[in-house]
Amino acid sequence: MEKINLFTLRSPLFLVTVVSLLFPSAASSTEALLTLAVQTLTDAGFLSMALTLRLASPSIPLPSANNATVFVPPNAAFIRSGPLPLSLLKYHILPERLPLQNLSSLQPNTPLPTLLPNSYLSITSSSSNKLSLNDVVVSKTPIFDDGSLLLLAIDDFFNSSSLQELESEPARTNAETFAAVTEVLKSHGCSVMATFLDAQLSTEFGDERKFTIFAPLDEAFAVNGVRNIGDYSTIFRKHVVPKLITWRDLIRLPNESLLPTFSDGFEINVTVSPRMRFLNGVLVAVPDMFRSDLVVVHGIHGLLDSNRVEQCHSATC
Repeated sequence: MEKINLFTLRSPLFLVTVVSLLFPSAASSTEALLTLAVQTLTDAGFLSMALTLRLASPSIPLPSANNATVFVPPNAAFIRSGPLPLSLLKYHILPERLPLQNLSSLQPNTPLPTLLPNSYLSITSSSSNKLSLNDVVVSKTPIFDDGSLLLLAIDDFFNSSSLQELESEPARTNAETFAAVTEVLKSHGCSVMATFLDAQLSTEFGDERKFTIFAPLDEAFAVNGVRNIGDYSTIFRKHVVPKLITWRDLIRLPNESLLPTFSDGFEINVTVSPRMRFLNGVLVAVPDMFRSDLVVVHGIHGLLDSNRVEQCHSATC
Protein backbone atom coordinates (compact mmCIF):
# COMPACT_ATOMS: atom_id res chain seq x y z
CA MET A 1 0.00 0.00 0.00
CA GLU A 2 1.27 3.48 -0.82
CA LYS A 3 2.70 5.36 2.13
CA ILE A 4 0.30 7.83 3.74
CA ASN A 5 2.10 11.10 3.03
CA LEU A 6 0.73 14.64 3.16
CA PHE A 7 2.84 15.71 0.26
CA THR A 8 1.70 12.97 -2.14
CA LEU A 9 -2.02 13.19 -1.38
CA ARG A 10 -3.91 14.45 -4.40
CA SER A 11 -7.47 13.47 -3.55
CA PRO A 12 -10.24 15.99 -4.38
CA LEU A 13 -11.06 16.25 -0.66
CA PHE A 14 -7.48 17.23 0.18
CA LEU A 15 -7.32 19.85 -2.57
CA VAL A 16 -10.74 21.27 -1.67
CA THR A 17 -9.67 21.48 1.98
CA VAL A 18 -6.49 23.37 1.10
CA VAL A 19 -8.21 25.76 -1.30
CA SER A 20 -11.09 26.40 1.12
CA LEU A 21 -8.58 27.69 3.65
CA LEU A 22 -7.28 30.39 1.33
CA PHE A 23 -10.03 32.99 1.60
CA PRO A 24 -10.65 34.40 5.11
CA SER A 25 -13.72 36.66 5.30
CA ALA A 26 -11.78 39.69 6.49
CA ALA A 27 -8.07 39.79 5.82
CA SER A 28 -5.51 42.46 6.54
CA SER A 29 -3.13 43.47 3.78
CA THR A 30 -0.49 41.16 5.26
CA GLU A 31 -2.94 38.27 5.38
CA ALA A 32 -4.02 39.07 1.83
CA LEU A 33 -0.40 38.92 0.66
CA LEU A 34 0.18 35.56 2.33
CA THR A 35 -3.16 34.26 1.05
CA LEU A 36 -2.06 35.20 -2.46
CA ALA A 37 1.21 33.32 -1.92
CA VAL A 38 -0.63 30.21 -0.72
CA GLN A 39 -3.07 30.29 -3.62
CA THR A 40 -0.31 30.80 -6.18
CA LEU A 41 1.83 27.99 -4.75
CA THR A 42 -1.16 25.64 -4.70
CA ASP A 43 -1.94 26.43 -8.35
CA ALA A 44 1.73 25.90 -9.27
CA GLY A 45 1.91 22.50 -7.57
CA PHE A 46 4.04 23.51 -4.56
CA LEU A 47 1.51 21.99 -2.14
CA SER A 48 3.97 21.34 0.71
CA MET A 49 5.10 24.96 0.95
CA ALA A 50 1.55 26.21 0.39
CA LEU A 51 0.23 24.25 3.36
CA THR A 52 3.20 25.27 5.53
CA LEU A 53 2.60 28.95 4.79
CA ARG A 54 -1.14 28.57 5.41
CA LEU A 55 -0.68 27.04 8.85
CA ALA A 56 2.15 29.37 9.88
CA SER A 57 0.93 32.66 8.37
CA PRO A 58 -0.30 34.18 11.68
CA SER A 59 3.28 33.97 12.97
CA ILE A 60 4.94 35.56 9.93
CA PRO A 61 5.60 39.28 10.62
CA LEU A 62 5.81 41.07 7.28
CA PRO A 63 6.87 44.75 7.25
CA SER A 64 4.31 47.53 6.85
CA ALA A 65 5.20 47.87 3.17
CA ASN A 66 3.98 44.29 2.68
CA ASN A 67 6.71 43.43 0.20
CA ALA A 68 8.32 40.02 0.42
CA THR A 69 10.51 37.53 -1.40
CA VAL A 70 9.65 33.92 -0.57
CA PHE A 71 12.05 31.14 -1.53
CA VAL A 72 10.07 27.98 -2.24
CA PRO A 73 11.59 24.51 -1.79
CA PRO A 74 10.16 21.67 -3.90
CA ASN A 75 7.81 19.04 -2.51
CA ALA A 76 10.70 16.56 -2.68
CA ALA A 77 12.66 18.56 -0.09
CA PHE A 78 9.80 18.18 2.41
CA ILE A 79 9.59 14.46 1.72
CA ARG A 80 13.34 14.11 2.17
CA SER A 81 13.89 16.41 5.16
CA GLY A 82 10.51 16.74 6.85
CA PRO A 83 8.38 19.78 7.74
CA LEU A 84 9.80 23.28 8.20
CA PRO A 85 9.86 24.51 11.80
CA LEU A 86 8.67 28.12 12.08
CA SER A 87 12.19 29.44 12.59
CA LEU A 88 13.42 27.78 9.41
CA LEU A 89 10.35 28.94 7.48
CA LYS A 90 11.14 32.56 8.43
CA TYR A 91 14.67 31.95 7.16
CA HIS A 92 13.16 31.40 3.68
CA ILE A 93 11.49 34.82 3.55
CA LEU A 94 13.07 38.23 2.88
CA PRO A 95 11.12 41.25 4.22
CA GLU A 96 11.41 42.99 0.87
CA ARG A 97 10.95 42.23 -2.80
CA LEU A 98 14.33 41.63 -4.43
CA PRO A 99 13.94 41.14 -8.21
CA LEU A 100 16.14 38.55 -9.87
CA GLN A 101 18.13 41.19 -11.71
CA ASN A 102 18.99 42.80 -8.37
CA LEU A 103 19.91 39.49 -6.75
CA SER A 104 22.07 38.51 -9.72
CA SER A 105 23.98 41.78 -9.53
CA LEU A 106 25.06 41.27 -5.91
CA GLN A 107 28.59 40.16 -5.08
CA PRO A 108 29.29 36.76 -3.45
CA ASN A 109 29.04 36.79 0.37
CA THR A 110 26.52 39.65 0.29
CA PRO A 111 24.26 39.12 3.36
CA LEU A 112 20.50 39.26 2.91
CA PRO A 113 18.47 39.77 6.12
CA THR A 114 15.55 37.37 6.59
CA LEU A 115 12.46 37.36 8.80
CA LEU A 116 14.38 35.27 11.31
CA PRO A 117 16.01 37.81 13.68
CA ASN A 118 19.76 38.25 13.24
CA SER A 119 19.88 35.63 10.49
CA TYR A 120 21.02 36.20 6.92
CA LEU A 121 21.15 34.38 3.62
CA SER A 122 24.41 34.72 1.76
CA ILE A 123 25.04 35.03 -1.97
CA THR A 124 27.31 32.11 -2.88
CA SER A 125 27.28 32.47 -6.65
CA SER A 126 25.95 35.17 -8.92
CA SER A 127 26.21 35.17 -12.68
CA SER A 128 24.08 35.23 -15.79
CA ASN A 129 24.01 31.42 -15.70
CA LYS A 130 23.63 30.60 -12.01
CA LEU A 131 22.33 32.19 -8.84
CA SER A 132 22.69 30.47 -5.50
CA LEU A 133 22.15 31.42 -1.87
CA ASN A 134 23.77 29.35 0.88
CA ASP A 135 24.88 27.03 -1.96
CA VAL A 136 21.23 26.34 -2.87
CA VAL A 137 20.35 27.05 -6.51
CA VAL A 138 17.65 29.67 -7.18
CA SER A 139 15.53 29.32 -10.32
CA LYS A 140 15.85 32.18 -12.80
CA THR A 141 12.14 31.88 -13.64
CA PRO A 142 9.88 33.32 -10.91
CA ILE A 143 6.88 31.32 -9.80
CA PHE A 144 5.07 34.62 -9.29
CA ASP A 145 5.88 38.35 -9.23
CA ASP A 146 3.25 41.09 -8.99
CA GLY A 147 5.59 43.91 -7.99
CA SER A 148 4.98 43.29 -4.29
CA LEU A 149 5.24 39.56 -3.76
CA LEU A 150 8.03 37.57 -5.40
CA LEU A 151 8.05 33.75 -5.24
CA LEU A 152 11.28 32.06 -6.30
CA ALA A 153 11.81 28.30 -6.55
CA ILE A 154 14.91 26.77 -4.97
CA ASP A 155 16.16 23.19 -5.23
CA ASP A 156 16.44 22.45 -1.49
CA PHE A 157 15.95 23.95 1.97
CA PHE A 158 18.29 26.67 3.14
CA ASN A 159 20.25 25.82 6.24
CA SER A 160 22.46 27.78 8.59
CA SER A 161 24.55 27.28 11.70
CA SER A 162 22.49 30.06 13.27
CA LEU A 163 19.54 27.66 13.30
CA GLN A 164 21.15 24.98 15.45
CA GLU A 165 18.85 26.04 18.26
CA LEU A 166 15.28 27.12 17.61
CA GLU A 167 14.14 30.42 19.05
CA SER A 168 12.97 30.02 22.63
CA GLU A 169 9.93 31.76 24.01
CA PRO A 170 10.64 34.52 26.55
CA ALA A 171 10.05 33.71 30.21
CA ARG A 172 6.39 34.02 31.18
CA THR A 173 4.22 33.33 34.19
CA ASN A 174 1.92 30.30 33.98
CA ALA A 175 -1.10 32.50 33.23
CA GLU A 176 0.79 34.38 30.51
CA THR A 177 2.00 31.13 28.98
CA PHE A 178 -1.48 29.58 28.84
CA ALA A 179 -2.91 32.81 27.40
CA ALA A 180 -0.18 32.82 24.75
CA VAL A 181 -0.86 29.16 23.86
CA THR A 182 -4.58 29.86 23.52
CA GLU A 183 -3.88 32.83 21.25
CA VAL A 184 -1.49 30.81 19.08
CA LEU A 185 -4.03 28.00 18.71
CA LYS A 186 -6.82 30.40 17.74
CA SER A 187 -4.65 32.35 15.30
CA HIS A 188 -3.64 29.13 13.54
CA GLY A 189 -7.23 27.97 13.02
CA CYS A 190 -7.24 25.60 16.01
CA SER A 191 -9.95 27.32 18.04
CA VAL A 192 -11.58 24.04 19.14
CA MET A 193 -8.35 22.98 20.82
CA ALA A 194 -7.99 26.48 22.31
CA THR A 195 -11.50 26.36 23.77
CA PHE A 196 -10.95 23.07 25.53
CA LEU A 197 -7.52 24.11 26.75
CA ASP A 198 -9.17 27.11 28.44
CA ALA A 199 -11.91 24.91 29.87
CA GLN A 200 -9.54 22.35 31.39
CA LEU A 201 -6.75 24.62 32.66
CA SER A 202 -8.02 24.71 36.22
CA THR A 203 -8.54 20.94 36.52
CA GLU A 204 -5.77 19.48 34.37
CA PHE A 205 -3.09 22.07 33.75
CA GLY A 206 -3.40 24.63 36.52
CA ASP A 207 -0.21 23.63 38.34
CA GLU A 208 3.40 23.32 37.23
CA ARG A 209 2.63 20.35 34.99
CA LYS A 210 4.30 20.41 31.57
CA PHE A 211 2.55 19.13 28.48
CA THR A 212 2.61 18.91 24.68
CA ILE A 213 -0.38 19.62 22.43
CA PHE A 214 -0.77 18.06 19.00
CA ALA A 215 -3.23 20.50 17.42
CA PRO A 216 -5.41 19.70 14.38
CA LEU A 217 -7.20 22.46 12.47
CA ASP A 218 -10.88 23.09 13.21
CA GLU A 219 -11.73 21.68 9.78
CA ALA A 220 -10.59 18.25 10.95
CA PHE A 221 -13.41 18.15 13.51
CA ALA A 222 -15.97 19.09 10.85
CA VAL A 223 -14.68 16.53 8.35
CA ASN A 224 -14.94 13.80 10.98
CA GLY A 225 -18.49 14.81 11.96
CA VAL A 226 -17.73 15.64 15.60
CA ARG A 227 -20.74 17.38 17.18
CA ASN A 228 -21.23 16.19 20.76
CA ILE A 229 -19.56 18.29 23.46
CA GLY A 230 -18.43 15.13 25.25
CA ASP A 231 -16.77 13.93 22.06
CA TYR A 232 -14.82 17.18 21.78
CA SER A 233 -13.55 16.84 25.35
CA THR A 234 -12.50 13.22 24.81
CA ILE A 235 -10.74 14.09 21.55
CA PHE A 236 -8.91 17.00 23.19
CA ARG A 237 -7.47 14.74 25.90
CA LYS A 238 -6.21 12.30 23.24
CA HIS A 239 -4.16 15.12 21.69
CA VAL A 240 -2.33 16.21 24.86
CA VAL A 241 0.75 14.42 26.22
CA PRO A 242 1.75 15.02 29.87
CA LYS A 243 5.36 16.01 29.16
CA LEU A 244 7.35 18.36 26.95
CA ILE A 245 8.25 16.97 23.52
CA THR A 246 9.94 19.43 21.17
CA TRP A 247 10.46 18.66 17.49
CA ARG A 248 14.05 17.68 18.27
CA ASP A 249 12.80 15.25 20.91
CA LEU A 250 10.22 13.86 18.50
CA ILE A 251 12.63 13.15 15.67
CA ARG A 252 14.92 11.26 18.05
CA LEU A 253 12.23 8.81 19.14
CA PRO A 254 12.57 5.30 17.71
CA ASN A 255 9.94 3.87 15.41
CA GLU A 256 6.78 2.59 17.12
CA SER A 257 7.35 4.70 20.26
CA LEU A 258 4.20 5.09 22.33
CA LEU A 259 3.29 8.40 23.99
CA PRO A 260 0.81 8.44 26.89
CA THR A 261 -1.99 11.02 26.76
CA PHE A 262 -4.46 12.58 29.19
CA SER A 263 -7.05 10.09 27.90
CA ASP A 264 -6.79 6.95 30.03
CA GLY A 265 -5.63 3.99 27.98
CA PHE A 266 -5.11 6.00 24.79
CA GLU A 267 -1.56 6.19 23.43
CA ILE A 268 -0.05 7.90 20.40
CA ASN A 269 2.03 5.66 18.17
CA VAL A 270 5.00 7.46 16.59
CA THR A 271 6.04 6.07 13.22
CA VAL A 272 9.24 7.16 11.57
CA SER A 273 10.04 8.24 8.02
CA PRO A 274 13.20 10.17 7.05
CA ARG A 275 12.94 13.53 8.87
CA MET A 276 9.17 13.08 9.17
CA ARG A 277 7.00 11.81 11.98
CA PHE A 278 3.48 10.37 11.89
CA LEU A 279 1.27 10.13 14.98
CA ASN A 280 -1.27 7.33 14.58
CA GLY A 281 -0.75 7.83 10.85
CA VAL A 282 -1.22 11.63 10.95
CA LEU A 283 1.65 13.84 9.77
CA VAL A 284 3.23 16.46 12.02
CA ALA A 285 2.91 19.40 9.60
CA VAL A 286 4.11 22.42 11.64
CA PRO A 287 6.66 21.51 14.32
CA ASP A 288 7.18 23.81 17.30
CA MET A 289 4.22 26.07 16.52
CA PHE A 290 4.69 27.25 20.10
CA ARG A 291 7.42 26.39 22.58
CA SER A 292 8.10 27.41 26.17
CA ASP A 293 9.32 25.82 29.39
CA LEU A 294 5.78 24.64 30.16
CA VAL A 295 4.06 23.95 26.84
CA VAL A 296 4.96 22.79 23.34
CA VAL A 297 2.46 22.87 20.46
CA HIS A 298 2.82 21.05 17.13
CA GLY A 299 0.38 21.45 14.22
CA ILE A 300 -0.88 18.17 12.75
CA HIS A 301 -2.90 17.31 9.64
CA GLY A 302 -5.93 15.59 11.12
CA LEU A 303 -7.39 13.97 14.23
CA LEU A 304 -5.64 11.18 16.08
CA ASP A 305 -7.64 8.00 16.64
CA SER A 306 -7.01 4.37 17.48
CA ASN A 307 -8.61 3.02 14.28
CA ARG A 308 -5.95 4.69 12.21
CA VAL A 309 -3.06 3.24 14.18
CA GLU A 310 -4.61 -0.26 13.79
CA GLN A 311 -4.63 0.33 10.04
CA CYS A 312 -0.99 1.38 10.20
CA HIS A 313 0.03 -1.88 11.84
CA SER A 314 -1.33 -3.76 8.83
CA ALA A 315 0.16 -1.41 6.22
CA THR A 316 3.01 1.05 5.80
CA CYS A 317 1.96 4.55 6.92
